[in-house]
Amino acid sequence: MSGSLLILDLLQPQDGVMARQRARQIAGILGFEAQDQTRLATAVSEVARNAFQYAGGAKIEFILDEPSRAFMIRIVDHGPASRMSPPCSRATSPRQAPKAWGSKACAA
Repeated sequence: MSGSLLILDLLQPQDGVMARQRARQIAGILGFEAQDQTRLATAVSEVARNAFQYAGGAKIEFILDEPSRAFMIRIVDHGPASRMSPPCSRATSPRQAPKAWGSKACAA
Protein backbone atom coordinates (compact mmCIF):
# COMPACT_ATOMS: atom_id res chain seq x y z
CA MET A 1 0.00 0.00 0.00
CA SER A 2 1.25 3.46 -0.86
CA GLY A 3 0.03 6.65 0.67
CA SER A 4 0.66 10.05 2.08
CA LEU A 5 1.80 10.16 5.67
CA LEU A 6 1.49 13.94 5.86
CA ILE A 7 0.85 16.91 3.58
CA LEU A 8 1.98 20.38 4.62
CA ASP A 9 1.26 23.69 2.92
CA LEU A 10 4.23 26.03 2.91
CA LEU A 11 2.51 29.41 3.21
CA GLN A 12 4.97 31.35 5.38
CA PRO A 13 8.66 31.05 6.24
CA GLN A 14 7.92 29.41 9.62
CA ASP A 15 6.27 26.49 7.80
CA GLY A 16 9.74 25.46 6.62
CA VAL A 17 10.69 24.85 10.27
CA MET A 18 7.65 22.60 10.68
CA ALA A 19 8.57 20.70 7.49
CA ARG A 20 12.13 20.21 8.76
CA GLN A 21 10.87 18.88 12.11
CA ARG A 22 8.40 16.51 10.47
CA ALA A 23 11.03 15.19 8.03
CA ARG A 24 13.33 14.36 10.95
CA GLN A 25 10.49 12.85 12.98
CA ILE A 26 9.20 10.59 10.20
CA ALA A 27 12.72 9.49 9.24
CA GLY A 28 13.33 8.54 12.87
CA ILE A 29 10.13 6.52 13.06
CA LEU A 30 11.16 4.68 9.88
CA GLY A 31 14.52 3.74 11.37
CA PHE A 32 16.89 6.16 9.63
CA GLU A 33 20.10 6.73 11.59
CA ALA A 34 20.52 10.13 13.29
CA GLN A 35 22.91 11.45 10.64
CA ASP A 36 20.54 10.49 7.83
CA GLN A 37 17.62 12.06 9.70
CA THR A 38 19.63 15.29 9.80
CA ARG A 39 20.46 15.06 6.10
CA LEU A 40 16.81 14.60 5.15
CA ALA A 41 15.67 17.39 7.47
CA THR A 42 18.30 19.75 6.07
CA ALA A 43 17.39 18.93 2.47
CA VAL A 44 13.69 19.51 3.14
CA SER A 45 14.47 22.76 4.92
CA GLU A 46 16.61 24.08 2.06
CA VAL A 47 14.14 23.14 -0.67
CA ALA A 48 11.25 24.58 1.36
CA ARG A 49 13.17 27.83 1.89
CA ASN A 50 13.91 28.03 -1.83
CA ALA A 51 10.28 27.29 -2.75
CA PHE A 52 9.04 30.01 -0.44
CA GLN A 53 11.66 32.54 -1.55
CA TYR A 54 11.23 32.02 -5.30
CA ALA A 55 7.69 30.69 -5.68
CA GLY A 56 5.91 32.14 -2.67
CA GLY A 57 5.06 28.72 -1.24
CA ALA A 58 4.72 25.03 -1.93
CA LYS A 59 3.06 21.80 -0.90
CA ILE A 60 5.22 19.22 0.89
CA GLU A 61 4.10 15.59 0.91
CA PHE A 62 5.69 12.76 2.89
CA ILE A 63 4.90 9.44 1.19
CA LEU A 64 5.45 5.85 2.22
CA ASP A 65 5.29 3.16 -0.46
CA GLU A 66 5.16 -0.12 1.44
CA PRO A 67 5.47 -2.55 -1.49
CA SER A 68 8.79 -1.06 -2.57
CA ARG A 69 9.69 0.00 1.01
CA ALA A 70 10.40 3.53 -0.22
CA PHE A 71 10.06 6.78 1.73
CA MET A 72 9.59 9.75 -0.55
CA ILE A 73 9.28 13.46 0.03
CA ARG A 74 7.61 15.46 -2.73
CA ILE A 75 7.84 19.25 -2.71
CA VAL A 76 5.82 20.99 -5.40
CA ASP A 77 5.73 24.69 -6.13
CA HIS A 78 4.34 26.64 -9.05
CA GLY A 79 7.08 29.21 -9.40
CA PRO A 80 9.19 29.91 -12.49
CA ALA A 81 11.86 27.30 -13.21
CA SER A 82 15.17 28.00 -14.88
CA ARG A 83 15.27 24.47 -16.37
CA MET A 84 13.56 21.13 -16.04
CA SER A 85 14.99 18.80 -13.43
CA PRO A 86 15.99 15.29 -14.48
CA PRO A 87 13.61 12.50 -13.46
CA CYS A 88 13.96 10.94 -10.03
CA SER A 89 15.64 7.60 -9.53
CA ARG A 90 15.53 5.13 -6.67
CA ALA A 91 18.52 5.21 -4.33
CA THR A 92 20.05 1.85 -3.52
CA SER A 93 23.09 2.45 -1.32
CA PRO A 94 22.85 1.25 2.29
CA ARG A 95 23.37 4.79 3.61
CA GLN A 96 20.40 6.06 1.61
CA ALA A 97 18.22 3.04 2.35
CA PRO A 98 18.62 2.22 6.05
CA LYS A 99 16.96 -0.85 7.50
CA ALA A 100 15.54 -1.85 4.11
CA TRP A 101 13.60 1.38 3.63
CA GLY A 102 14.48 2.91 0.29
CA SER A 103 14.63 6.57 -0.54
CA LYS A 104 13.92 8.38 -3.75
CA ALA A 105 16.17 11.26 -4.73
CA CYS A 106 16.47 13.45 -7.79
CA ALA A 107 19.81 13.96 -9.47
CA ALA A 108 21.25 17.45 -9.19
